[in-house]
Amino acid sequence: MAAETQDSTTPAPEEHEEDAEVIQLQAQVAALQARVITLETRLSRSRCAARRQLEELAQENTDLKEQVTRLTAATASGCVCGGSAARKVANAGGAGAGVGTGAGGGAESPVVAVDRVARTLPAQVWARVRAAHNGKNVTCCDMAPCGRLIASGGVDRRLRLWWASFDAAEPVVVASETRFQSPVLCVKFRPRPRGKPRGSTPVGNAVWEVAVACMGGDWHLVRCSCEPGGGGAADGVSAGGGGTMTTSIVQSVREHDKYVNNVAWSPQGRHLVTTSYDRSITVNVVSDDTAAGIDWGPLSLQARCHLKGCATSCCFVPGVSEVCALFDLPRVTDPHLRHAVHVAVVSVLRSSCLVYYNTHTDATKDVPLIPFMSTAPAFNITHVDCSPRSGKLLAAATDGAVHFVYRTGTSDVVARLCGHSVPADMSSHTPRVAWSPDERFLVGNGGQANELLVWSVLSESIVAKLSGHTAMIRDVAVFPLPSGADTESWFGVVTASYDKTLGVWGPAVEKEKGVAFTTLD
Repeated sequence: MAAETQDSTTPAPEEHEEDAEVIQLQAQVAALQARVITLETRLSRSRCAARRQLEELAQENTDLKEQVTRLTAATASGCVCGGSAARKVANAGGAGAGVGTGAGGGAESPVVAVDRVARTLPAQVWARVRAAHNGKNVTCCDMAPCGRLIASGGVDRRLRLWWASFDAAEPVVVASETRFQSPVLCVKFRPRPRGKPRGSTPVGNAVWEVAVACMGGDWHLVRCSCEPGGGGAADGVSAGGGGTMTTSIVQSVREHDKYVNNVAWSPQGRHLVTTSYDRSITVNVVSDDTAAGIDWGPLSLQARCHLKGCATSCCFVPGVSEVCALFDLPRVTDPHLRHAVHVAVVSVLRSSCLVYYNTHTDATKDVPLIPFMSTAPAFNITHVDCSPRSGKLLAAATDGAVHFVYRTGTSDVVARLCGHSVPADMSSHTPRVAWSPDERFLVGNGGQANELLVWSVLSESIVAKLSGHTAMIRDVAVFPLPSGADTESWFGVVTASYDKTLGVWGPAVEKEKGVAFTTLD
């Protein structure tokens, strides 16, 4: 009996194993509960930060509505009072944060100021080049800094150059073309002509160089020069007879495995950045022995940067001071170093950040598109452009319903631009934006409506809608018009469209103003 009692009270080996499993499961449950508490704490903090951000945005929206109400109800003797949105643009260095004053120093009438601004905006088609690329789609365009030479690329694998005269009674356009092995996707003029020192005005027989990006993964450097015609015009275009233009390919480079979709020059023309769908960017630089002189040598590969996704566009920041804090750089005072240090901004497909690249140190910094967000947003950045004068604002076009204006080097949004149509199929549409020379407006393609849109950065609203193209606008390029007493801030726009035409847009001015264009068949 004693043996039987002892056997009945001794736990079986199976019960020991079950107890060990229970203890192990309890430990796992406790660890999971601790992890849940940690995640809930992080989520609560994120919600608090998001709530604060939403409250700030709601306050900005309220201030902006009040500003629009005051502007609408202002009398002829009133003045414009900016809200928080205006203050953010003003603090970021954007022009147009306020309206100018009259000659007597008093506040100018808002009605007169708005009318004066409206007259400077593109309002009509100045010229339309039909069948600009042999009946094929026109994919890209750019205007030279001189404001007289237009470059366009197309599916017909050609680069075409067009001279446009602003001071002739009848405009004369001299065309030249260069053919490549694959369709041209992007064209960009070098910031200053070849053979001219920094800061000089391009007059006479200036030789311009344009970078051409192609679908075959290659890019080319094309040199073009124009000699005066029979009328002896200094810029190579005359009313009596056109000049002769010559072009030549001075460099051809294949650095990418997939097509090159964008190129960008540094402000001094020393660096050229190319972006590609092979998830890389390349930085090419002119050799040091020619950079100090007035002549340009060939470009050589300085660095290749591999990205986490496909690069969609790039641009350079005009000023180094705007990104000194981002790269922990000291204040740049040495002129030689100021010319050597340049920072490019690259947008990446399906990424939550913009990539800032320092050409001097080859360092990169990721700046989130939306604070407190580590995953990719619901939109993609398709094009970026930095404000041309101050460099303090960065415009980012998206494939969504909102374009953004950031403070350069940060995630701070100073403006949100809406009102454009979003096509259901984005495969053939690339939203783009471009700054006006005075940094008050942004020009962009209007998506499915085939419109050219002009936004006011201050009011975050569309101030001009221009119709004329019958298919989507593929590219836009802004150029300043000849300055004068009444045309100081006037600007025009060149558009490349899938309706196989090249368009030039400008303000609605009389022919006596000395601005004339025509339709070229």
